[in-house]
Amino acid sequence: MTGLIRAFIAIEIDSLLRDGLTAAQHELKKSNARVAWVKPENIHLTLKFLGEIPPKKLKETQDIFPILTQGIHPFAITLTDLGVFPSPQRPQVLWAGLSGVSELILLAQRIETELATLGFKKERREFTAHLTLGRVRSPHNCDTLVQNIQDYRLPEGLDQTVDHITLFQSTLTPQGSIYQPLTTAFLK
Repeated sequence: MTGLIRAFIAIEIDSLLRDGLTAAQHELKKSNARVAWVKPENIHLTLKFLGEIPPKKLKETQDIFPILTQGIHPFAITLTDLGVFPSPQRPQVLWAGLSGVSELILLAQRIETELATLGFKKERREFTAHLTLGRVRSPHNCDTLVQNIQDYRLPEGLDQTVDHITLFQSTLTPQGSIYQPLTTAFLK
């Protein structure tokens, strides 16, 4: 036992978005591609992955958590489209895109800046707002999968108001990750 706690900061998605993404996953599974699908209850919008941190660092993060949302008002996000990282020729991650990105970027930048004061490394990559739906495990049927992603249209009106962020503990198990909310900070 290392005593380290795997943690991340995220926006939880509501049942409307979850249902829309579950329907999309159901359709994409018809490609029979080898994908490790994210369980619908585990789909979230990661703002900052903290990694495996000692309990002291977790406590420091919890102590400054309310500061992360100061001056940021609730805002709306809307599901827009589906895609893959890094490219359709080499799909590795299946994602759903979002609008409301300017507020998300502001929030992610605030989190990066504040957590840097606690010694967390700043992310080298630019923040890309997305919800991970699955991870490709082999090239089997990937052409069909990518075509299905390009053809699939998310229904209109899949949106929610973001009014809080959550610090989660992530426990890895053979059955998949288990996420436990630890701390919440509300946007005001």
